[in-house]
Amino acid sequence: MAQQLSSVDSSAMQKVQRLMHLGDIAGAISQCDKLVEAHPDDVVLLLYRARIADQAQHTTDAELFFRRAATASALSPLGHRHLAAWLQSQGRSHDVLAAVDDGLKLFPDDLPLLSIGFRAGANDDNIASAIQRLEELILTEDDAQVLSDTLNLLSPLFQSFGESAFVERLIGRLVEIEPASIDNRRCQAFTSLYNDALDPTDLAKIHFEFGQMVETSIAPKWPQFSNNRNADRKLRIGYLSPDFRAHVVANFNLGWIEMHDPDEVEVTLYIGNSPDTVTERFIAASEKHRFIRDLSPVAAAEKIKSDKIDILVDFAGHTTGSLTAMLALRPAPVQVSYVGYAATTGLSRINYRIVDGITDPEGAEELASERLYRLDRCFLGYKRITELPELSSVLPDVPTAGTFNNLIKVSDTTLRAWAKIHQLHPEVRLITKCHLPTSEPLRLFKLAKMREVLERAGGDPDRFDLLPFILSYEESQLAYGQLDIALDPFPYNGTTTTFEALSMGIPVVTLLGTDHRSRVSASILKHVGLDQWIAKSIEEYAEIAADLLNNRKETLTKRPELRDLLLKSDPCNLTAHVTALEDAYRTMWRAWCEDPV
Repeated sequence: MAQQLSSVDSSAMQKVQRLMHLGDIAGAISQCDKLVEAHPDDVVLLLYRARIADQAQHTTDAELFFRRAATASALSPLGHRHLAAWLQSQGRSHDVLAAVDDGLKLFPDDLPLLSIGFRAGANDDNIASAIQRLEELILTEDDAQVLSDTLNLLSPLFQSFGESAFVERLIGRLVEIEPASIDNRRCQAFTSLYNDALDPTDLAKIHFEFGQMVETSIAPKWPQFSNNRNADRKLRIGYLSPDFRAHVVANFNLGWIEMHDPDEVEVTLYIGNSPDTVTERFIAASEKHRFIRDLSPVAAAEKIKSDKIDILVDFAGHTTGSLTAMLALRPAPVQVSYVGYAATTGLSRINYRIVDGITDPEGAEELASERLYRLDRCFLGYKRITELPELSSVLPDVPTAGTFNNLIKVSDTTLRAWAKIHQLHPEVRLITKCHLPTSEPLRLFKLAKMREVLERAGGDPDRFDLLPFILSYEESQLAYGQLDIALDPFPYNGTTTTFEALSMGIPVVTLLGTDHRSRVSASILKHVGLDQWIAKSIEEYAEIAADLLNNRKETLTKRPELRDLLLKSDPCNLTAHVTALEDAYRTMWRAWCEDPV
C-alpha cells in the first residue's frame, strides 16, 4: 500500500526495527507502545504497531491498531486500505466490505479501496459498471504507487477469470507513468503472451525492448569468468526457479533432474520459493542447493558466481517470482532459458533457449534474443508428480468438448473457432472452467461475455458453459471425464493441460500457430504420435473436433490405449530426455570453452 510520512523520529523507529530484527518481539512492542502513547494519531506508527501484532499472531491487538489507524486517517485513506486488506487476509469478507464502505464515505474515488471491495465482492450486483469505474479511475490516476497497489490487488483476480485486457491497460498506465520501472515492464511482457491481437513479431519486439532495458539498467558490462575451460570435465549445472515446489512446472523438471548423471553433471538448485514436500524431493535429487528467495539480485548472482556454476538454467522467464534482474548480471558463463516461459526472454545475456523443431522451426531465430538450441526430440520431458487417477469409462450425457486451461488462455479467437464446431456439430456442449475461486456473480458475468462472443461468431450460447473452480487437484483430474475431447486454446496453447488430458485418455485438438506459444501442443502431439489431431487452419480444427465427436463411443473405448501411448512416448522417456539435455549442455559448454565471451 502507498505510504505517507510519519511524525515519529526516525531513530526511534529504527530502534523498534532493530528489536524486531533481533527477534525481541516483546521489546519491540513495549518500545512501540511508548511511541504510540506519545503520537496517538500517527497513522504510519499505528500501522507499524498493527503489523508487529500481526507478526506475533496477536490477532486482537492487530485488529485494534488497524482500526485505530483507519479512525486516525481523516486526511488519508491509508489506514482504511490497510484495515480492509488485513481483514481480507483473515478471510473476513463481510467485515472487509464494511471497512471498505467506511473508507469510501470519506474517499469515494480511492482506487485501492475500490479494488479491495471488488475482490471481496462488494460490486457483485453490478459488475460491469464497477469494472468501468475502475477503468476510469486507472486512466486518470497519476500516483504510481497507488496503481501498483491496484495491480497487486486486481491482477490475480482479473487474470483468473480471463480479463487480460484489463490487466494490460492497468500495466500500460503504470508503464506510462514509470517507463523506467523494470517490474512494470516485466509484467507487461508476461501479460502480452495472452494477447491474441499480437503477431509473433510484435510479441518478440516487446520482449526485446524489455531485455535491452534490463541489461542497460542492471549491468552495462559483462563479467569475466575464471571457470576451468576443460571442455570434457564434469559440469556444474545450476537450476534456477521460484517454483521448486508443488507447481505444474515440477511435472517438467523434477523427473529428469532425479535421473541426471552424477558422473557428468553436478546439480545445484537455486530455490526462490518457500519449501514444501515437493521442494524436499528436488533437494534430494541434487548435489547442492541454496535458498535465494530473500537475497537481492546482486547477492544471488554473487552466490552463483562464487559456486563457479558453468551453466545456469532458468525455469521461470518473466513469470511470477521472476529472477530476470539477476540473470542480467550474468553470474554464469552460459545461461539457458528452458521450460517455464513460452517466448524469448529478450535478454542477450541468456545464451540459449532450449526448444525443438516444431515449437521453433527454421526462421524462428528472428523471434529470439537467445540462440535456439533445438533438441531432436520433444523439448519437454514429462512425469507427473502425483499418481494417475482411474480413467473414466462412461461417456458424458451429451457430446462435450472444451478445455480446463487457465481461463486467461481462452481467447476470443478461440471462442470464434469453437463457434465453427457448433455449426458442424450442433448438439455439442462446450465447456471451460474458472481458474481460481470467484463469486457466482463474477462467474455469470464472464459467462455472459463469452457467450456473446460465441453467438456473434455463429455458435449457440445456450450450449456453452463456464464451470466453477474445482478446488481439489484430484477432482480436477477426474473432471476430464466430463469431456469427450479437449480443445486446445490459442494463441497460447496448453502444456500441462495437454499432457493431463492425454493421460486421462482424452483426445486433444490443437491449431498449429506461428510462434512458440502456439506450437507447444503440436510438438507434444507429434512426438506422442498423434499428428492427426494437429490442425493447420481454424476450419480444419473444427472439422477434426466434429469428426471425433461423431465417433465418441470409439474415443471412449480407446482411452486406456491413449494413456498407454502417452506413457510410452518420446516426451515420457526421461532416460532419453536427460541424455539429450546433458548432451546439449556439453555442446554449449564446448562452444564457450572455444570462445569464452
